[in-house]
Amino acid sequence: MVRHAWSDGEYIVIVAIFSVSEFKQGDDNQSLCHDIASAFNRTPATIDRQWRNIGDILNGKPAKKIGKKLIYWTRQMLEDKQMIIRTALEYCKQNNWHLFKYLG
Repeated sequence: MVRHAWSDGEYIVIVAIFSVSEFKQGDDNQSLCHDIASAFNRTPATIDRQWRNIGDILNGKPAKKIGKKLIYWTRQMLEDKQMIIRTALEYCKQNNWHLFKYLG
C-alpha cells in the first residue's frame, strides 16, 4: 500500500464511527478496524493508530504527533455528533465505502 495523506472524508468517517463504537473495536485485530482499513485502502495498524489518537484527544492527552485535522474533526464531533454522522454517511455514499452498518 502506498502511503497517502488522510482526506477530510476519512477523518470524518473514522471519528463518526469512533463516536458510536466501543474503544476496543478499533484494535487492529477487530473486524471493524479491518473494514475501515479496506474501505480507505490503508493498513489495520494505521486505523488502530488513528483510533488511539482520537481516544487520546478525547482524554486530553498531549497531541504532539497527532494531525491538526484529526484534532479538528474530533472536536467537531464533540460539538455536533449528529452532523458528523450525517456527513460521514454522505462520504461513505460518495466513495462507495461500505461502512454504513457502523454508523447506526
